Amino acid sequence: MIRATNNEYKHAKTREISKWTWRKLWLDVHLYLGLSVGAFLVIAGLTGSILVFFHEIDGWLNPELRQSQEAHQRDETHQPLAAILQAAVQVAPVDSTVNTVYGPRRGDGMYAIYTSQDSGDWQRIFVDPYSAQVTGIRNYAADQWVPDHLIDFLFQLHFSLLLGANGIVMMAIIALILIISLITGLIVWWPATGQWRKALIIKRHAGPVRFNFDLHKTLSFYFLPLL
Repeated sequence: MIRATNNEYKHAKTREISKWTWRKLWLDVHLYLGLSVGAFLVIAGLTGSILVFFHEIDGWLNPELRQSQEAHQRDETHQPLAAILQAAVQVAPVDSTVNTVYGPRRGDGMYAIYTSQDSGDWQRIFVDPYSAQVTGIRNYAADQWVPDHLIDFLFQLHFSLLLGANGIVMMAIIALILIISLITGLIVWWPATGQWRKALIIKRHAGPVRFNFDLHKTLSFYFLPLL
């Protein structure tokens, strides 16, 4: 009887060690995945948050390109969109394709028309909607690492880390690693002892280390579907 009890104890101990070994493995995987892509995710998050307001920021930095003087001088209506696009096409390189059109967001705003070429070069062409006249052109070459203007710089940093096509692939890989990191985080978070309440709340009056840990695991769980 005592021997049987000892065997059960040994088996239970072995299972506990096995669980700890697997948990330690997933914890290490989660840790190193987070460390490897964390800095890139911070860059993407910060630049993406700023780019939500890129119209407003670019207009504040470059009012001569973003604000129409015609709107202040006369009570006129906009020219037809075809005329505005034609004005942009006339100043763009011969093999250009119009791929994006941003309309004005207020009465004195300008059209921003994006054209691109097979070489990878592209332009942002600003057109006054009241006169259908081009007020400015920004050129960006495919082999240009750092754009000349802040908003273009932030866009390239956000989408490709200033590395061109290779950067776009790299950001895609980082996104996949984030998904794997989230899955491993869920595995580590899963309460093996069935203590679900502790896993879903932040402990009050805890020390800074415990509070930071609870904050990380709890908020990560609740934001998991969004992430």
